[in-house]
Amino acid sequence: MLLSACQTGLGKIALGEGTLSLSRAFQAAGCPATVMSLWEVRDDATAELMRLFLENIRLGQDKDEALAKAKRAYLQTAADAFPYYWAGFVLTGKADPVDLPGRAWGRYVVLLLLLAGGAAALVRRFWGKSA
Repeated sequence: MLLSACQTGLGKIALGEGTLSLSRAFQAAGCPATVMSLWEVRDDATAELMRLFLENIRLGQDKDEALAKAKRAYLQTAADAFPYYWAGFVLTGKADPVDLPGRAWGRYVVLLLLLAGGAAALVRRFWGKSA
């Protein structure tokens, strides 16, 4: 799961539970890994970094390797390659390569949308009560 939005890696810290974040909700729903940001990110820099990351994923690289290589490539090509634009993205979960069988994207898109809806409901439930 790729959460390319501002502060998707942040969450509420619960005693004895750890961080209650979108990543945790996706893991509870069965998602093996997430890439998310720890602070506000700029749209154009994020789009380029994610393009590089997904290109590496399509080449069959491990997720952690794909993200690291995308960050290095961004550093080499971007005019404004300050860490603020790329360092906030982190991978949690399994780093193994993504299995991309044929062109079965439709099933994956539907699954990801269902997971996103479930995660959003969990987040509203946890944060809604404490607000």
